[in-house]
Amino acid sequence: MTASTQLETGSVSHSLVKGDVDYCVLLPPGYDGPSGEALPLLLHMHGGGLNCNFINEPEVRGVYEQLWREGALPPMIVACYSARGSVHFNYRDGSERWEDFAFLFIDHMAKSYPARADGGGVYLFGISMGALGSIRLSFKYPDKFAAVAAMEGVYNPAFDISDVRPRNFALNLNRPAAEQEQIWGHPPDPEFYRANNQANLARDNADQIRKSRLKIYIESGDRDCLNAHDGAEFLHRILWEQGIEHEYRLLHHCDHMGASLRWRIEDAHRWIGRMVALQALGRNESPYPQPTAEQQSYLTRAFRGEVDAPPNEKETLSLFDDAAITAHRTAMPDNIARYADKPLDGVFRNGEKNR
Repeated sequence: MTASTQLETGSVSHSLVKGDVDYCVLLPPGYDGPSGEALPLLLHMHGGGLNCNFINEPEVRGVYEQLWREGALPPMIVACYSARGSVHFNYRDGSERWEDFAFLFIDHMAKSYPARADGGGVYLFGISMGALGSIRLSFKYPDKFAAVAAMEGVYNPAFDISDVRPRNFALNLNRPAAEQEQIWGHPPDPEFYRANNQANLARDNADQIRKSRLKIYIESGDRDCLNAHDGAEFLHRILWEQGIEHEYRLLHHCDHMGASLRWRIEDAHRWIGRMVALQALGRNESPYPQPTAEQQSYLTRAFRGEVDAPPNEKETLSLFDDAAITAHRTAMPDNIARYADKPLDGVFRNGEKNR
């Protein structure tokens, strides 16, 4: 048993992509070696201009070490490979197939470490270019992943390539002609674009995503110099319209880089930790404890307007106790309770009112 994290490096060579692909693996405290129990795998997809060493940057590795010390993030294998400027997907001309490589790499981690490769044990984190890849990958194959946390992805706020404006070209559509021909086509192939655009995938695969129960986290700063907030807001609205549960954060006065990245990376990983804990409970099991009979009785009477005095000691239930969730839901009048578990059936969706 070890008391601190370990960083290991390696490389993978395969015809799916050109040349050797370097990778870094961060191992949690207490890692038992290849013979130990299989741990969840967190595939960390780096941003443009970066490489696998990003997870060894003090600000990033420090987040993992802090959250492991706190127990906010469970022990897991964190792996990052150098995806160059690939945008983490299969090029139109077939010369580089980074989307396929992601699955090959996941299998490689499962064979090299006690890492899980099943859909319930693989988590995705992506930043910037990595957010584009992680959202695209998880929305195409939602059964293959437990959760995806995507930071400041520069998604295009459009379904059709003809509707994308220069304001949102960024890394996706602002390359030299030869590169653009390889990746999207030059000019970009409209059908290929639609098949790989995050908003289209959210809409076209909505039923599959909902059924998979994939956990989704999307965030962006509202001062993003690449205008990532345009696409993040657009994607959020598509998910809302399609009834796909997700967490969305538009962060005030945050840019595409800078000091905010440290706490934003930490927040995203705290969210991943919460999703691991939630999924461990099982899909059909209530995550909330039961109140005592006295607490439930008091709250039910309070809803009916039958309580004249403050609760006694046995009846007291703090709003900060998870049992209050169960008690509150149970005590609701039927005409309120009928809507309690339909969080995405809002008043204004799809042009309809009061569904």
